[in-house]
Amino acid sequence: MIHLQAELRRMARFYFHKHQDGKLSEDHAGRVLRDEQAACRYAFREVAAVIGRVARTNDHGGTYIGIEVNDGENTRCIVRAFIVVEHPR
Repeated sequence: MIHLQAELRRMARFYFHKHQDGKLSEDHAGRVLRDEQAACRYAFREVAAVIGRVARTNDHGGTYIGIEVNDGENTRCIVRAFIVVEHPR
C-alpha cells in the first residue's frame, strides 16, 4: 500500500481537451498518468476511438478531431485527425 501511494505521488495529472467539428469540450477532471508519453498515447487512443465511432455512422462528410493534452499549465502534445470518407463514382 505504501509503494502504491508513493507511485501515485510521482504520477502527473493530465487534462484532455477535445476539439471536434468546431466544438470544444474541456476536461476539468483530468487523468493521472505516469508521464507525458503515456498521456499522449492515451490521447492517440481516444482519437482512434472517435474515428471508429464516425465509421459506424452515416455522417461521412468530414470530421475534425483534436485532443490537446495539457498538464494544467502547458500544452504537452496535440493529437489530431481529419476524417473524410470518399466514394468514387
